[in-house]
Amino acid sequence: MAENIANILRAGSVELDTVQRQVKQDGVIVRLLPIDLLLLEFFMRHPNQIFSSEELLSRVWKNQRSATNAALRASLKRIRKQLHEDPENSIIETVPYVGYRLRAFERM
Repeated sequence: MAENIANILRAGSVELDTVQRQVKQDGVIVRLLPIDLLLLEFFMRHPNQIFSSEELLSRVWKNQRSATNAALRASLKRIRKQLHEDPENSIIETVPYVGYRLRAFERM
């Protein structure tokens, strides 16, 4: 389950500090580009909700010229790479023919 405590968002082993603008996975800092951080934060604020590419581009990308499907796919690829995840087991799940969502995690 994604969790929001004050300024900290958590999903699985990933933690995002919204004030420090810092991502950690298992306590280790993960470097993300600003757009990738915004996309990850958006997903973490809306766990288990499916969003189409168009919704993500309009809600996350501020510059409409750079808001393309290729930019979205590249951002997802970078996030997964930085989190050392493959698309099949990523916390951000591709929902075929629909869009993407942050997987819900059960509390341990």
